[in-house]
Amino acid sequence: MNEMDQNGRTPLFFAAGNGNIELCRLLIEKEAKVNIRNKYGRTPLNYAIWSNKKEIVELLIEERADIKVKDDAGRTMLHYAAYYGRKNIVELLLDKGLDINQKDDGGDTPVHGASWGGYIEAVKLLIANGAELNVKNNKGKTPLDNAVKVGHKEP
Repeated sequence: MNEMDQNGRTPLFFAAGNGNIELCRLLIEKEAKVNIRNKYGRTPLNYAIWSNKKEIVELLIEERADIKVKDDAGRTMLHYAAYYGRKNIVELLLDKGLDINQKDDGGDTPVHGASWGGYIEAVKLLIANGAELNVKNNKGKTPLDNAVKVGHKEP
């Protein structure tokens, strides 16, 4: 059940990443570990965020998935939700109290990633909840700098 492939992924990673909530439930019933980490420090919750399946994110959280875990680059679940423009999941994670201005190892905050991707609705949500727009990453770039660099007219 918790056997890993060469990248450290278990069946729960694939079920979450493919958006298959029934399989996620079955695997969890069969003792799949919700906080198991792959070789990059990511968990099935990261994969659920990538798949943009809020109901799987909620299921994993109900099953005690650690929402505060960081991957090997220091990114939190909120970083991932923002970087992929998952506004509904950003909102859920903010409601759970995650630090909106948490920096990863490169100094990026969630709003850096959302602005880089041009996810305007996610950026607006982050700003409305207190994201700092003038914070600089390790390269001295703000979220607005990111947006301009990739051709977006808004942060």
